[in-house]
This record gives sequence, C-alpha cells and structure tokens, in this order.
Amino acid sequence: GMVPAEAVAVIVLKRLSKAESDGNPVYATVVGSGINYDGKTNGITAPSGRSQSQLIKEVYDRFHIKAEDMEYIVTH
Repeated sequence: GMVPAEAVAVIVLKRLSKAESDGNPVYATVVGSGINYDGKTNGITAPSGRSQSQLIKEVYDRFHIKAEDMEYIVTH
C-alpha cells in the first residue's frame, strides 16, 4: 500500500561551465524542464495521461531534445 507523507529534498545546481572550471564531477545536466496542471485528474497518483504526453512533446520541441539522446528522466 501507499502511505501519503511529507518529505523534503534539496539539490544545489551549478552552471556547467562553473562546475567544469571548479573541477567538480558532472553526473548529469539539465537540458530543459516543464510543468503542467490541467485540473482534471483523480489526484497526484492518477495524472492525466493525455496532459503528460502533451507536456513531454512540448518540452522536447521547445528545447530541441531528441528522445534517442536521453539517458535519464526524472518525473513525478
């Protein structure tokens, strides 16, 4: 089962050029992001498939992302 709860997560981002000049290891880069909310779902555990698909397409188009170039996607 699922137990709804609260959580906190923090991630500190640095520009790629700064991380490279500082000699930091680079594990990933953020190429683009997007958010949507269409208000027509049964809650966060049942998002609108149509809206999610549209969001992904819009983000890929806006940031000129080719799906075959992706290695990792973070979603909620």
